[in-house]
Amino acid sequence: MNKIALALVLSLCFAAPAAHAAPDLTGEWLCGRYNLFLSLQGNGQYALRDPNGQTVRSVWSAENGVLSLQDPGSGRSITYSIKQADGTALRLVDAYGIVLDFERRSPLPPAGTPSTSGGAPGPAEEQVRTYLRFVGFLVNRPLSEEDAKSIREQAASAFTKNPDEFAKEVRMIDGSMQKAYALTDPVQIGLVRQALMAGLFRERMGNQELDRSPIMRIIDQYCPVLAHDPATGLVLTRNDLAGILDYVEFVQGLGQPGFALDPGTRDTLAREIVGGFPSFSPEQKKAYVTAGLASEWLKKSWRAMNEEQKKRFAAGFTQGGQSAPAPGAAPGDPFSQGVAQGRRMGQEIGRQAGSLQGGCPRCLTIMADMNTQSHATALNIIENIGGTGNYWEVKPDWQTW
Repeated sequence: MNKIALALVLSLCFAAPAAHAAPDLTGEWLCGRYNLFLSLQGNGQYALRDPNGQTVRSVWSAENGVLSLQDPGSGRSITYSIKQADGTALRLVDAYGIVLDFERRSPLPPAGTPSTSGGAPGPAEEQVRTYLRFVGFLVNRPLSEEDAKSIREQAASAFTKNPDEFAKEVRMIDGSMQKAYALTDPVQIGLVRQALMAGLFRERMGNQELDRSPIMRIIDQYCPVLAHDPATGLVLTRNDLAGILDYVEFVQGLGQPGFALDPGTRDTLAREIVGGFPSFSPEQKKAYVTAGLASEWLKKSWRAMNEEQKKRFAAGFTQGGQSAPAPGAAPGDPFSQGVAQGRRMGQEIGRQAGSLQGGCPRCLTIMADMNTQSHATALNIIENIGGTGNYWEVKPDWQTW
């Protein structure tokens, strides 16, 4: 395991090893978010496999609510606070507050382990789960059992054809996912997702095997590409199209309860967005292609607020932000100006959308500007009233693997 991967898992809080192991920690554990397998054996040995399939082995111990894992390179022990250990779930927290949630799994499977049915060797379970997380992230929804089965079959077929090439592909996929995991802002995470979707869109054009694969079938079913900009390579998906319209409805509804784009207006705007996508400015395109994740984050953040927080958040959009700026902020500061701009845009989009007849290029421009500005405004307000701007902390629906 390289130093960077080891640092991710075994953080920087050092202490002397504890003397006795906690019996309920022994077993095999999977941390799905970071693609880690941890085997805590009853003889005091541990094995830790990173997302690239590299494994380190040394000794472990647990005492007084602290788990110690010895770094085999330096011999020093790295410790974690044990926040939960109920036999099926293990939650560890490092010195910086990073949470590692593990679930108990079957014994750590090496890549190429023969199947339980006695068939040929197949991919390691965690390699398959890397695929499942990847596809779930792209379509931004939980996968059905049927979808998961088809991906497992695709992974097994790819492994059988060329195990080394399969392992390389899994490492590349996991590397992309780790980039997303390292970010917190929904827009930045959305841009990672956009890069992956755009790459698949380009690759499938000249690759019939990929074009007919289960992964592309699932993408086409749940999150098809509706528009493509040849100049930038950006693609607009159905998920993002719905997200930007839902985002507008939500923000406008804060100051105008019950506001909704009627079906005819939504259809008209959708056609204009899809047809005009290549001609929009770079900033407009950025707002569109990240709207799906941004909308999900905002709505889930809203549901997590108490009534007082909801009032302060709504005031930030409907009253120019004067009741919700950061402590000590002066009138006219960038935060308040941003909120006021979001309010003005919201009012104008509400008026124009409500009376929209046919195409409305100006309306689309306002929508794009509003989404870009509203996201930054919402992020500031939510963090200032005690919420989180971290996309991963709102528990995305797709994150089940």
